[in-house]
Amino acid sequence: MGKPKFASLIHNVSSPNFPEEKSDMGIQSLLVRESLVGKPEKSIVIKLVPREKLVFNEKNDYSQENIESLAASILMLGLQNFPSGYYDEELDQYVLENGERRTRALDLLLEKYRNFPEDSVDIDYKQYKKNIQRFERGYPVYVNSALKAGEKFTELEEIDHRLTLIDCNVEERDDPEDRLRHIQEKKKLLERRKILTHSNENINQAIAQSEGISERQVQKYNAVATLVPELQELFKKKEITLNDGEFCAKLSEDDQRRIVELIIAGERGSARELQQLNEQLQETERQKQKVQEEYEKKLQQLKEEKDSQEEAVAAIVEATKRQAEDEKSRIRAEIEEQYRKDMPDPEQISALQTRLAESDDKFKKTLGILENEKKKASKKDEEIRELKVELQALQAAQEPRQDIERIKVELTYRQCCESLLRSINQLAQSVPNHIEHTVITKDINELIYKLQEILK
Repeated sequence: MGKPKFASLIHNVSSPNFPEEKSDMGIQSLLVRESLVGKPEKSIVIKLVPREKLVFNEKNDYSQENIESLAASILMLGLQNFPSGYYDEELDQYVLENGERRTRALDLLLEKYRNFPEDSVDIDYKQYKKNIQRFERGYPVYVNSALKAGEKFTELEEIDHRLTLIDCNVEERDDPEDRLRHIQEKKKLLERRKILTHSNENINQAIAQSEGISERQVQKYNAVATLVPELQELFKKKEITLNDGEFCAKLSEDDQRRIVELIIAGERGSARELQQLNEQLQETERQKQKVQEEYEKKLQQLKEEKDSQEEAVAAIVEATKRQAEDEKSRIRAEIEEQYRKDMPDPEQISALQTRLAESDDKFKKTLGILENEKKKASKKDEEIRELKVELQALQAAQEPRQDIERIKVELTYRQCCESLLRSINQLAQSVPNHIEHTVITKDINELIYKLQEILK
């Protein structure tokens, strides 16, 4: 019995001109169908292409790692999906649009087993003969189109090729970084494609179909793409979830960065919980700032009062001193005038000397009073010192770690109260009619009231 024809060995092909659509082809299949309908000159065919005529796509920027493990899989299971590409007439070469890793894996297998003795009993070689040896004559390739000499692909065709490349090279769809990256690239390409084709295509829906996820999930990835870079990095490292990312996208950039700081500091919880913690921390900071500002305002007021009091006392002392000197000078002049008379009046002189002594006493008493005012100003110095000590103590007590722990306890307490209130409300609604007006109902209502007061 002769060897079967190669066509009979091709998997999952309903027609030599148009392969059966696979569930994992996504956008690729949608775009191929759309672009090829009514264009028989560009219909897909499967060709057995000599290896030397196969070239890799220079625009393929996807990783070519783990070729060995892929080769092992193909050796055991066979080539389940053929590479695809287009024929470049000018170069007489087939350019791969997808399947570079599969091609490299076949290269590895053929290099290793091509020259094995035909009668070798090696188990792996037996698998090679069964699944791979047929490809020594050439590699099976879905040829989607042909580029004639002197022609170039249109922008639309370039977009379709890139979409195909993306969709066929995504292996690990659960990796958040990769999925985020290629969803955003697809979004950009499809938006441009929509303009070129004047279509009303639902882009999120198209991406969802190609990714095997819901439109809602696509929307979440789009939200993550708007996060500040620091949060995007945490998403890529799986430090925050997709839901967390969507929630954070609604916050301001400052709030997003504060959440980053909390996560880096070791805080755990959902983004919503971290935001609640952040809001409470901000409120605590505002309260601290308010108290500090009040202290500083009072301190400034005391300093101004002290300076004003000292200036007033100094001015009064100076004015009183001048007034006393003027008065004593006048009295001394009158006494001297009495002595210059031929017949000085002893009584007048005695009265003037008494006035002079009284003026001096009055001056000293005034200075005593003013000295007390100086002491009052000095007391303000003590108040200022005490206030400065209080302000320093307040600043020293502003330990963020302590605030975080206190706020976490308070939030937990509040959440427990809210949960308890919901349960009690549910209990109140389920009280049977025959005990509605009993002490039990009264106690329930009182408990509800107390919990509501706590949560105000």
